[in-house]
Amino acid sequence: MAKKESSKPIGFWFGFYTLAAKIYCWISGFKIDRTLLKEQIKRSKAEKKGFIVIYNHSGTKDHFILTAGLNGHKANYVLAKTFYYNKWIRLVTGWVRAIFKDQFVADLQSIRKMKRAVDRPGILTIAPAGQMTIDGGEQFVSRGIVKLIRFCKCDVLGYEIQGVHFRFPKWAKTKRKSKVSAKFVPVLRAEEIKDLTDDEIFDRVCKVAVQNLQDYQEEHMNIIKGKDLASGLEGELYICPKCHAKHENYTVEDKIICKKCGNTHIYNNYGFLETVGNSVGYRREDHWNRWQQDFIKEIVKNNDDFELVGKFDLHRNLRKETVIEKWATGTIHLTKTRLYFEGVTNEGVEYTKEFAKSAVFQLPHSTALYFYIPDSEGSFKFYPLENPTLVNEFVQTIDAMREIEEENGKVF
Repeated sequence: MAKKESSKPIGFWFGFYTLAAKIYCWISGFKIDRTLLKEQIKRSKAEKKGFIVIYNHSGTKDHFILTAGLNGHKANYVLAKTFYYNKWIRLVTGWVRAIFKDQFVADLQSIRKMKRAVDRPGILTIAPAGQMTIDGGEQFVSRGIVKLIRFCKCDVLGYEIQGVHFRFPKWAKTKRKSKVSAKFVPVLRAEEIKDLTDDEIFDRVCKVAVQNLQDYQEEHMNIIKGKDLASGLEGELYICPKCHAKHENYTVEDKIICKKCGNTHIYNNYGFLETVGNSVGYRREDHWNRWQQDFIKEIVKNNDDFELVGKFDLHRNLRKETVIEKWATGTIHLTKTRLYFEGVTNEGVEYTKEFAKSAVFQLPHSTALYFYIPDSEGSFKFYPLENPTLVNEFVQTIDAMREIEEENGKVF
């Protein structure tokens, strides 16, 4: 009989990773309040029960801040399976027994692993939003997190990370400095779960998982230090609010400018946008990004024959489970009812892939670089061939379509 794989993180490697994370956070000047973690550890030891830590995913260094916050207490991280194709990340996360999960699809095998980690007893960490916020505003959270909490029947602790979007924006191409802080907060106790409705559990989760860091910055006005602070912002803000042209924005130093009409904003040292002259726009990037999504939503609603098309290279996992390779070149089509790819493989063979449109409600992505389409067959990763900012248009169109379905009563 095959030996059952241990879910317990290897102490030496977890300790090494913790030390590195704590040194990094100390050098970076991050402030972490672990008061409630200490209380939760005492409670868990006394009751011999594990617990879940949920956190908001708002910047590229969240995992280091989370690890430093755990202060050496071993935990099983839940990570997107997209990380599985980086051999170095896979090696390190294997040592700490990370649990890889397919994003935005049912993944029962991973959920069982999560339950075993809590029952060991141990600590399970998860970001319910699934992917990092692009604009520092509010994020979509699937209600599947409620099912996981009910299944695990354990305490849930929150970990709020503040200021991180302005220090490590998803779209940024340059380094910057700004204040970052984190603290553990209460979410719910195991004994409360049976008496709470799904909506009540979901609301408590969202208070931690959906941190509006733009609101936080409005209140604290932390200074951002760095050069070319707007560099990369065009990957997020790709529609001009004045002339409505798509994919015409570009950045120079601290400015984002529309090539077509000259509409100009300055990204200031507080992370807010200032219009220049008679330009039209928004002070906050999350407001601009929200306007974009509403703009796209109206186009989708008012056009029965809506179709978004783009040329992409398709990379997918072939032969080896842990390798993702270029497979084909072609065109992605997104309509109200279909999402499919048509192209030619590396061997010159015509290839078509139809995705289950009704099951795709969010696209994991890296700004202006690529996006994934979740699918039961494997991982499908798309790199734009002509316009990098097309990535966010596909991402936002899927989001807009999901919101339309939510308005019509569908629950995700």
